[in-house]
Parts: sequence; C-alpha cells; structure tokens
Amino acid sequence: MFKGYKGPLSYSRAYAIICKTGTHPHYLRSQRASCLVSFYNYTVSELMEWFTWMEITTAQLYAQHGDTKLFNKMDSVTYDA
Repeated sequence: MFKGYKGPLSYSRAYAIICKTGTHPHYLRSQRASCLVSFYNYTVSELMEWFTWMEITTAQLYAQHGDTKLFNKMDSVTYDA
C-alpha cells in the first residue's frame, strides 16, 4: 500500500504516517468492513475470510452495525497517535 523510496514501508512506519493524518488504522479497517456489508452484501463468514479474523464476534460486530451506525460511532472516537 505504501511504497517507500527504498522499498515498501514497514508496518510501524505506515502506522505512524496514517496516525499523523489524524486517522487511526482501525478506522480504515472498520470503514472497509462496513462498506463490504452495506454495499456488497458480504456475510459474516466472508468478512472473516477477507480480514482473516479468527473470532466470529469481530465479524458479527461489523455486520450488525452497517454504514450509518458505524460512521457515527467511529466519528465520535478519538485516538492517540
């Protein structure tokens, strides 16, 4: 996702860059999961496969919220960079 000058960025460097924008990586992941459910009708098992989640409860959380509830919830959360 982030091609660096001397090759791909490390996970920790990409994390730091994303956090400097005021966005937490969890926000991006949750938005993607919400879109997959809301717009592409992904099922819980498809979410688990897409994100390689091991716990069904994680996928169920995103599947039940949908885009509107999740957008509102994520907008109210503040993250420390």
